[in-house]
Amino acid sequence: MERKWTEFEVGPRRAAEKGLYVSLNKEGDLLISGARYEALKGQDAVVLLFDSTTWTIGLRPASYDLPNAYPIIKKGNHGNKQVCIRPFMRKHEMRVEHGMRFMTAAIEDRVLVLEMRRTTDVSRARTVRKR
Repeated sequence: MERKWTEFEVGPRRAAEKGLYVSLNKEGDLLISGARYEALKGQDAVVLLFDSTTWTIGLRPASYDLPNAYPIIKKGNHGNKQVCIRPFMRKHEMRVEHGMRFMTAAIEDRVLVLEMRRTTDVSRARTVRKR
């Protein structure tokens, strides 16, 4: 019997190439991949910036000694880092319903730029089993 195959053109979910991955969960935890963190010059804290016209978050490397510096915390065993930005989100009335990945995360003049309008949902769907 002759088969009429159609190739499935979407590949599996993989970690972002070159480790360029930044995500935000609904609790306000910003996860920065190890490779992206290295691009921030390995500082121990960041100062948070916001552009309200484009809804863009900026993270500028800083010393933890600054009064408005948010600490960068080690997350897991793969070099990832985490920054809790809950107070920042409250101040700017940001509401996140599901985990989101920033699609255009980039470094501009030593600032990690995260566009809130250029994200994708990364929440995990829960499986419901029939009994």
